Amino acid sequence: MNLPELVHECMCLMCGRYPGEPVDAAFIFGRAVHDYERGYGDAGILELAAELYEAGLARCIAIPGWEGSFTRDGVRVPTGWPGKSEWIRRLVSLGVLTESIKYGSDPGAVLRHTGHDSDELVSLAKMHGWQTVVALMNPHQLLRAMLGLLGSFQRCGYRLRVTPLCPQSVSWTKLVYGSQGAVELPRSRHIREEWNRVLTYQVQGDFPLPSLAELRAYLLEKI
Repeated sequence: MNLPELVHECMCLMCGRYPGEPVDAAFIFGRAVHDYERGYGDAGILELAAELYEAGLARCIAIPGWEGSFTRDGVRVPTGWPGKSEWIRRLVSLGVLTESIKYGSDPGAVLRHTGHDSDELVSLAKMHGWQTVVALMNPHQLLRAMLGLLGSFQRCGYRLRVTPLCPQSVSWTKLVYGSQGAVELPRSRHIREEWNRVLTYQVQGDFPLPSLAELRAYLLEKI
């Protein structure tokens, strides 16, 4: 199977999923401002997590445990992820109990990315004994985030059953910030950026991504 066919099949296998029974946790990757909030055509990632929790389909919600984005010199990026405290406040306002929000430790002023979030999720799952998780993300982030979780299984020595899930509606023309809150573009223009990261991180970096063939096999073994 060639690369375009693998991409197409993996994306099809990840779309249209929804938990048919309660899962141990719903995990939300840290997102830059404008990319997670409800409004302007977006149903909202935090709102989806709260809906799963209210419906009894997610027993708790797990978020990254750090307080926002930083550049390499330790200065916060105001357009990046607003941080654990802000997301806790928002989730509580949506009806989630504070004790039902789980997170790991804050590593301090370091540059964070999705690979750190993936490792944190899997480490939390290992610590709490979770076996089933819904991973919430926007559609253009599905491929890289799921590949990242497979890599975290290997690094953390713990394997989960993960259901990728996107909000019911997203706007592809909405201006959102991408990685680390560095560039604001219409969401559709972040698609190529995400794909380029997949190709780059499969051959270099501290958090190497598995192959598309490995992701396809993982998604099929769950069916």
